Amino acid sequence: MLTKKYGTVSILLAANVADGGRTIDEVPTPFKADVQALLKTDELSSEPTLPAASTDSGNGFAKNDTQEVAK
Repeated sequence: MLTKKYGTVSILLAANVADGGRTIDEVPTPFKADVQALLKTDELSSEPTLPAASTDSGNGFAKNDTQEVAK
């Protein structure tokens, strides 16, 4: 469980490093400490601990992948 709140950019960069999209050396310096902390937390647990992306866009409607798009 994460005890510190991380910014969205740090979370996205950590996910990108975790999935091999970039290396920790490619992470911009202002975010490197948070990304390393997130990756360390992820390595210590048996389940992924990176927070899931929000399903609420802020407009009061939750994302629902089962809805059909009007054609």
